[in-house]
Amino acid sequence: MLPLTKPAEKDVIPQPSSHDYIIPASVERASTGVQTDLTMDRISQLIKFEEKVQVPQASQAQYIVDSATETDERVNFYTGLHSIAILQGTCNL
Repeated sequence: MLPLTKPAEKDVIPQPSSHDYIIPASVERASTGVQTDLTMDRISQLIKFEEKVQVPQASQAQYIVDSATETDERVNFYTGLHSIAILQGTCNL
């Protein structure tokens, strides 16, 4: 296998400036670690909220079924059937 080497300056073909992937050297780049509008207080609130609404793993399947069959509109959204009664009749529940 041939070793990788940097091409000579004369071998480099300049690309048109209209190409989206070309970024001029004058453009400043920001660290991705600080590109957020969230404060630490808000992040803490979101973490506490997530902990509060988490469903135990064992009952997660039942939670999904209960949530999807809560109303006729939800049954229609998730299954395409028009009502809970039709779903129950179809699945012999």
